[in-house]
Amino acid sequence: MAKRFFPRVFGAIQRAERTVLIETFILFEDDVGNALHRELLAAAQRGVRVEVMVDGYGSAELSDKFVNSLTSAGVRFIYYDPRPLVMGMRTNVFRRLHRKTVGGG
Repeated sequence: MAKRFFPRVFGAIQRAERTVLIETFILFEDDVGNALHRELLAAAQRGVRVEVMVDGYGSAELSDKFVNSLTSAGVRFIYYDPRPLVMGMRTNVFRRLHRKTVGGG
């Protein structure tokens, strides 16, 4: 399924003319995450409004470099329940966002 899913996501981003909205629970700096990063940067650089929402728990390991390179290009990057810690422990573990959506126009 992933072999068909991600090329379609990347194709939708490449065809977007006005807006790209990405919402996902997990985003890693792996092959897929880095490919998505490149597509989002390219979209932002051609003037498309890009917004990304990730879960603060599921995507807590994203580096500042990864996120900052997107935001520097104009991407709006949002953490849902950002890195929730109390005394070094994660809270709100069961209040998570698991949707995976792609929108654009």
